[in-house]
Amino acid sequence: MTAIYCQISDVRRACGVDSTNVVSDDNITEFISDAEAEIDIWTGKVYTSTAATEYYEGIPQEISATQNIDEGVYFEIPREEKREILLDHYPVISITSLQWIDDDGTVNTSLTENTDYHLWSSTGKVWIFTKNLPYGDNKKKIKVIYTYGTSSVPRIVQRLASVIAGIHALVYQMGGTYDDVTSYSLPEGINISLGEPYTQLRETLNRLEKERDYLFNMIGREIPTVVV
Repeated sequence: MTAIYCQISDVRRACGVDSTNVVSDDNITEFISDAEAEIDIWTGKVYTSTAATEYYEGIPQEISATQNIDEGVYFEIPREEKREILLDHYPVISITSLQWIDDDGTVNTSLTENTDYHLWSSTGKVWIFTKNLPYGDNKKKIKVIYTYGTSSVPRIVQRLASVIAGIHALVYQMGGTYDDVTSYSLPEGINISLGEPYTQLRETLNRLEKERDYLFNMIGREIPTVVV
C-alpha cells in the first residue's frame, strides 16, 4: 500500500515516534491510509488525480404531475433539468469526453468544452448551452469521462494527514506502555526515575488533536446530509 498524502517520515516528525519505538513502518503506512480516508470523507474532496467514468440516463419528454399516467396531467421539464449535469466527484481537473450515447451503445454526439458546455470545476456542475440533454430512459444515455481531485497534494493536507496518522500512532504506542519501567534502583542505593511515558504521550496526543481540528477548520468540512 502506497502513501499518497504524506510520507512515513512526515508522521514520525509530527508525533515524535521514531523508528526505534514500538510503531513499525508498516503500521505507520496503515495509519496514513486511514488518515487519507478520513480527510476525503470529512472534506468531501480527493487530493490526488483520479480518473472516473460516469453514465447518466436521458430525460423524459414530459413529467406527470401526479405520477399517475392515467390522469393525464403533465408538465414540461424545468429548463435546469434539460441542461445540467452534476458530476459525482469534485473538484474536477478536466473532462476528457462528454458524449450522447444511442440505445445500441454507439456514440451519437461528442460535446466540446467552452463550445457546447461549461464546467464549474469546484462543484462538478456541467451546463450544456448548445442543446438539451437527450431523451430516453436508458441509464447509459450520457457518458462522461473526467479526472477529479488535485494535480498535487496541498501542503496543508500533507500536514493534516501527518497529524491524523500521528494520532493513530500515539494511541497505538500508548497501548504498549502498560509494562514500561519508569524507575529502578542500583545496588549502591541510587534510585533513577525515567519519567512516565503515558503522561508524555498523552500531552503530545492532546497537542496533535488540537492541531487536527485547527487544520480541518482551515480546509473546511463538508457535512453529510441525508434526506428522508
